Amino acid sequence: NDVTDALHIKYKVKWETCSDEVLQLYKRPADGSLPLYSELLQSGIQILFFSGDADMIVPFTEALIWIPKLKLAVKEPQRPWFMEENQVGGYVTVYENNFTFLIVKGAGHMVPLNRQAAFYMVSKFIDGAKY
Repeated sequence: NDVTDALHIKYKVKWETCSDEVLQLYKRPADGSLPLYSELLQSGIQILFFSGDADMIVPFTEALIWIPKLKLAVKEPQRPWFMEENQVGGYVTVYENNFTFLIVKGAGHMVPLNRQAAFYMVSKFIDGAKY
C-alpha cells in the first residue's frame, strides 16, 4: 500500500507475476517508450536496457530495431561481457549519453528471476564498472 501510494498508482490490484486485470487496463502508446527514453537521455541519467537472448515474449531483436531510432552514436560496438571466471554473460553495446544495451546469454523474459548474471550486471551498473 505504501509503495503504490508513493508511485501514485490509481488502481489497487493484487500483485501477481502476470495480471490479466493490469493487462486490460494497460494502454500502449503508438510510439511505445521512445519519448520516455528520449526524455531520460536528455536528463543525463545512466540507462541500462537489458534483454535475455532466449526471451520469446519481447525478443532482444526488438531492441535492435528501436534503439537506432534514438539516434545515439555507438561508443563501444557489441562485444561479449564476462562474469567471474571468464564466463560469457552475454553481449554489450555502449552508446553515447550513458545508454547501455546488454543481452543476457541464456535468459528468458524474466531475466532477474532466471539468471545469476542479472545480479552481476546490475551490480556492475550500480558500481559504474565496465562490462
